[in-house]
Amino acid sequence: MYLLGTLLNDFDPIFCQARGNSIHFIGARNHLAVHLEVFDRGGGLLDMTDMNWNYEYAFDSAEVKERIAWFRTKANSNTNNRLSIEPYENEIRISNSIVNTKLRSFVERPSIPKIPEMDGGVLVKITDLKEMVGQVSSIGEETVRLILSDSKLRMSGSTHDHTVYTVHTVQPQKSNKIEQERSTLCFKAMLLISCQLASEVTSSSAELRFYPGGASQIYATGSNVSVRCLLTAVKQ
Repeated sequence: MYLLGTLLNDFDPIFCQARGNSIHFIGARNHLAVHLEVFDRGGGLLDMTDMNWNYEYAFDSAEVKERIAWFRTKANSNTNNRLSIEPYENEIRISNSIVNTKLRSFVERPSIPKIPEMDGGVLVKITDLKEMVGQVSSIGEETVRLILSDSKLRMSGSTHDHTVYTVHTVQPQKSNKIEQERSTLCFKAMLLISCQLASEVTSSSAELRFYPGGASQIYATGSNVSVRCLLTAVKQ
């Protein structure tokens, strides 16, 4: 719920799907789409026992902010307190021992944005997302150039290559092709949002899939939540 509150800062409305054994919150705007999934791995902190869901919603962000205000601090959200999430036809009910609230869809059967799960490309594992957030923040340009070469991800402003930040990575997957430099551009604000969301999900490494001249995808997963951010490229 804390991550949902973070997502509300940048998207309106928030779309949602309750399918199978998970709930998907989706935000989409120009150059960025975010897919936040909440699921139950049986750790005892979530109550999502009825898994025959097939519902779709569109939530007004301002209303959701008000209804989940209690969860919007880390201390509250991390409380070891069993959380019940119950989807119904036009609403989702959320409760624990302190909060009892509902998220109501303002549209019936909304058109949910399609966010493709991209594979292929070049896979890099970012070992320190907090460091990456700090480095992206330090770039003083509207667009950021991502450069993959020699098993390293480098970032710089799109026009001033002399300011280069190297992000520590895990060795990417090997291919039979000779490794060569690949680069793309993305908006700094969108990249920063994505890195911040991913850093809140996991303390371990996150995946960055890199598509030269196309898009970048950042994926991170935790015990009961995952986030996937798709950034379309800025034209060269």
